[in-house]
Amino acid sequence: MTTQANDPSAPRSDFLSTPADEIPHLRAGALSTVDLVAAGMAQIAPAIASFFVLGAIVAVAGVGTPLVVLIAGLGFAFHVNSTAEFNRTIPSAGSYVTYLGRAFGDRVGAAGAAVFTLAQLTIGMALFYQVGVWTASSVQAAFGVTLAWWIPTLVVEAAVAALVVIGIRLSIRVAITMFLFEIAILALGALAMLIHQHAAISAAGFLPSHITSGLGGLGLGFPLAIFLFLGASTPAPLAEETTRPRRAVPMAVFTACALAIVIYVGVAWAQGIGFRNNVAALTKVPFPFITAAGNAFGPMTDLMYLAGFTSAVAVLLAFANSTSRVWYSMARDGLLPSWLNATHPTFKTPARVVISAAALMMVATLVLGVLAGADNGFGWSASFGTIGLVLIFIAVNFALTAFYFRQRRAQFSVARHVAAPLIGTVAFAWPLWQTVNPGQASPFNWFGAAWIGLLVLAVVYGHLMARRGVKVGSHLAAADGAAV
Repeated sequence: MTTQANDPSAPRSDFLSTPADEIPHLRAGALSTVDLVAAGMAQIAPAIASFFVLGAIVAVAGVGTPLVVLIAGLGFAFHVNSTAEFNRTIPSAGSYVTYLGRAFGDRVGAAGAAVFTLAQLTIGMALFYQVGVWTASSVQAAFGVTLAWWIPTLVVEAAVAALVVIGIRLSIRVAITMFLFEIAILALGALAMLIHQHAAISAAGFLPSHITSGLGGLGLGFPLAIFLFLGASTPAPLAEETTRPRRAVPMAVFTACALAIVIYVGVAWAQGIGFRNNVAALTKVPFPFITAAGNAFGPMTDLMYLAGFTSAVAVLLAFANSTSRVWYSMARDGLLPSWLNATHPTFKTPARVVISAAALMMVATLVLGVLAGADNGFGWSASFGTIGLVLIFIAVNFALTAFYFRQRRAQFSVARHVAAPLIGTVAFAWPLWQTVNPGQASPFNWFGAAWIGLLVLAVVYGHLMARRGVKVGSHLAAADGAAV
């Protein structure tokens, strides 16, 4: 006999069995649409991503890097559509976990929760390495002082955790300030390059003929470029703290994605102009954008390193806010220990989740960093976590079609609920294969096999949770953002 817990089409209550006045709520209506856009942009982290990733794309795509980035951004927008469409009807702090549970039932929702948790745990470790290594490198470059990477990591993470616990509005405001600073520095750097090399200005970066090795270069550069936009869905877990979330979240995720496309394409184009579209020169330096900006105007170099630091801190803030909401929602649904299902009595933030997650990630970061080094730790954890995150993205694309066809037939649209998620899935297929390809160097060559094993364990976990009667995605944001 099919039970309601395992039947995705069965009606379910959106209320906890606990009396309403005893439910630990997040602070409803604390955020505006602008706040959500800023949260998304902060996690996209245009400065630190431009410095690291664009240089890697140039190495395989050459002068045609702006076109590759543009194609990847448009491809990612089709996945953003899935996030937006789910939020029009079932906005929740659980975001992807809620979507999977509502579309496919509690078993799949719980399995997705396990995958998401592990993916975010390892992505968080990568962000810890990023802020520590970048800060240590900047101090060395500016002052000639050697600083162990783990020192700034510990200090910055403690400050970030404190800000996130104190309040969503304060932490988002700090992230906004840091984002505005980094985007101003990026714009000044791009402008300096264009002025310095004005004679080299052209549309060469947008011509398919200028992509190194043609389709081969596009194939190698596209997986890197698609990862530039992974933070665009960050606003979704903040739905329960947002005014009019069914309208604000879709607007925010699309706006963040669009702004990211404009910024990354502009930065990539200016970077090419800064090197006079000389591929050999572009690939000789580790951070082409910083080098080109410094060549155009010397003081820009130090400002770029500072922008990289603020960008790394802002992405930690955005990540901590969004991830803690999903894990809090999971605890509320019974997927994590019940003592995590609590909000701070004054700040109305999931303080226990924030502190516990920060401590867990920090211990894992320090252990792996000691064993393998911070640089290896960053590459390994970022790649490993991204695989899990892309698997969730693909699953959510399929979930959108199933959810609207089975449960919202009157609102079903072939364009929005079939074609768009299908294109988004195709856009992720190539990056996913490049990440799990067994022909890579160790340990990347066994990441795919490891995830297959973890998916099996996630399915077992989902089955056990469903047998316990959990209701995945049982809490939604009301019109004013409160959970019901």
